[in-house]
Amino acid sequence: RHCIAAHILKSYNWIVQFDGDIGVVDESKCVESLLSPGIDVIHEERFHNGEIHAGSMIVRNNDFAWNYLMNWAKMERSQPRGFSNLDNGALHLHLLKLFYPDDASKYEKCRHAWNRSYDLSSYDQYVGCVMQYLSEFHENGPRNIRLLRRGHGFVRDLWVSDGLISPVDFFVHAIKAHVDLYQSGPDQCGKSSWKPLIPTEKIITIEAMKEKIRSTEDHFFSQRPLSLISASRIGDCWPTCRE
Repeated sequence: RHCIAAHILKSYNWIVQFDGDIGVVDESKCVESLLSPGIDVIHEERFHNGEIHAGSMIVRNNDFAWNYLMNWAKMERSQPRGFSNLDNGALHLHLLKLFYPDDASKYEKCRHAWNRSYDLSSYDQYVGCVMQYLSEFHENGPRNIRLLRRGHGFVRDLWVSDGLISPVDFFVHAIKAHVDLYQSGPDQCGKSSWKPLIPTEKIITIEAMKEKIRSTEDHFFSQRPLSLISASRIGDCWPTCRE
């Protein structure tokens, strides 16, 4: 799909790529609000294990972004035989190489961890290896790639909050597991006033969501500690943590 995205990109100034189970919950927000001068690629971290999400990204139409997508797509030919997590797993090494172009030791260390992955636990070791180096990033690598911190991206996994949403949510992921997120209503397709019909009982306050995030975060730090580095905790500062 990244190869397809690269070719579609040539016809637009920007493209936003979404998984098929991502839906909008706040139509008043604009994707343009996420764009910044000098930024060509925007990714975000997933909440439950800190990995960078391959299912949502924003890309600018220029040579850097086109090559970025094509080089990522080429990694399909170098997937390890074990638990690779496909394009999501490949994305981490792809970014690590760009962020540390002159330090092959970091790349090889994490690539070895990826090649050894055979289940979620060993895959988390690989993600933790990459994310530890990316969290230490200061001067090396490209400044035109933006990684949005866990809980502060434009797409959030819906099951993190048991199918509930907050006033700061924009898009949510994994709606196939929560098919009752949208209530039925009149057909609004093609209308400029389109608004997602969210049952009022599905919307909770920021404070209530903060409590859910703290609880879920504590759970995943105990269940998947190998990929969630301590510096990434957001339970106390969400939704205004520093990048």
